[in-house]
This record gives sequence, structure tokens and C-alpha cells, in this order.
Amino acid sequence: MGARLIVNADDFGLTTLVNKGILEAHRRGILTSTSIMAVGREFDHAVQLAQAHPGLDLGIHLTLVEEAPVLPSKEIPSLVGGKARFLEHADRFAVRYLAGQINLSEVRRELAAQCRRVLDAGLSPTHLDSHQHVHLLPGVLDVVIELSREFRIPAIRWPHEPMLLRQVGHASPWRIVQGLMVNELARRARDRLGTRTDGFLGFLCAGRLGERELLRLLGDLPNWGTWELGCHPGLPDPNTPYPRWRYRWEVELAALTSSRVRDLVERKRIGLIGFRELSGPLQQSH
Repeated sequence: MGARLIVNADDFGLTTLVNKGILEAHRRGILTSTSIMAVGREFDHAVQLAQAHPGLDLGIHLTLVEEAPVLPSKEIPSLVGGKARFLEHADRFAVRYLAGQINLSEVRRELAAQCRRVLDAGLSPTHLDSHQHVHLLPGVLDVVIELSREFRIPAIRWPHEPMLLRQVGHASPWRIVQGLMVNELARRARDRLGTRTDGFLGFLCAGRLGERELLRLLGDLPNWGTWELGCHPGLPDPNTPYPRWRYRWEVELAALTSSRVRDLVERKRIGLIGFRELSGPLQQSH
């Protein structure tokens, strides 16, 4: 048997077409897991799909940027920008965080409210991760570890990508810098996490993980350990509320359902699993 791989789609609950694309990638492709956004505008639709497809592993995509919070903005003033919404990007959140202007008690209240919304919907999350990996910031990580214990959700995403520089391709210099920063934060967090994977794939390809990129990632995957592939499938949406992302959701969906990809998974004897199949803390292999 080769490596074990969790194929996790972020942003479940973002839009109806993203939700449908994630479900299609699970039913027809290699997708095993997804992470739901409690603040997503189509959260209720995602809940209905999750309840109808219990074989799809489900985590919580903790969100502190871009969307509108669960709590009233007046209760979490350090986390919001204009129009009672979170700051527009993790970069802006990090700047405010480094300036000491993020109130971590407000972070805890908001993220706890997001966890409760998912649990109150009758779902049983298997893991925690975050929108734009903000859970790796040291103080935020403290909060997320506390919440994982409080809500008995043992697994937390560890987005350390050892093959990052081999996947540079057409990534922008700033995206590469971001990837290196995420790797360093993940390295520092490693020993604080209990149940986690041995590594992560797909940061540089986020939003444009086509068949070629996916075949390359899987081809480079070691034949040991348990890994997570992050992805963003969806159906074509000419009216997407997120045009600035320039995400190609339908391209990722096509890659995840590609017969060439499925053949490579079988040929390399990659075991497709979900976070629910992780048992106990994992030790870094090799």
C-alpha cells in the first residue's frame, strides 16, 4: 500500500454552485472530504447536501476574513472592517494581528459561534481548518486548539507542504512567499497538534488545480504517510460574487473527476481516506 490521501474541498457553503461542484467531485471523483463555512451565504444548502451524503467527510472551515461574521459586528470590533464584514484578506488580518490590534477573546467567541452553528445543524465535524490558513497565527492557533478540545474535534489541518518549491510553475512571486510563510508557521505549530497529517499539497495551485497540476502533485507524492490535498471544485458561475479570486472551480472539478487522475491513484496504490479515519496522533514519517 502506498500513501494515504485526504482530498479536501474548502469553502463548502460559499455558493450553491460551489456546493454542487464539491458534491459532484465526491460522487464522481477522488474527493473524500470537505470543510463547511458556517458564515457561507449557502450554508443551509450545504447542510442539506451533507446530511444526504454521510459518506462525505466534513470539517469546519473557520473563517476570519472576507465574509460576514456569525456574531454581530459590534461584539467583535477588532475583527471587522467596512460594511460589518471581516477584513478582505489574510494579509490584512495578519497586519492588524502583528500590530496587536486583534482581540483574541473576540476571535474565540466568533470561532466558537461558528463551531456551534455547525453542530446545531446536526453535523458531526471530523476536523478543523481555516479560510486562508489564518489558524496558524500563534494566538489564533491557541484558540483553535482550545476549541478542538471543547467541541471534541481532534484533527486540525497542518498545511506544511515539503514539495512547495518543486511546484512553483506559474505561481506569482508573492504567492511563493506566502507559501513559504505558511510552511514556517506550520513547522512551528507541528508539535502542538495532536491528530494531523504528515503534510499538505496544493497551496500554490489553489483555485487553478487543473489535471496537469494534479497529476504532477500525485506523481510526486511519497509512498508513505498520510497527506491532505486542498482543492476548490465547483460548477461554472459567471455571476460569482468572488470574481477577484479568479478561481477556476470547474477546472478543478474536471481534474478531480479525471480518469487519468483516478488511474494514477490506483497505479500508485494511494489510499483515499477522510479525517475520520485518522486515529490518534500521527508521527512524522521518514
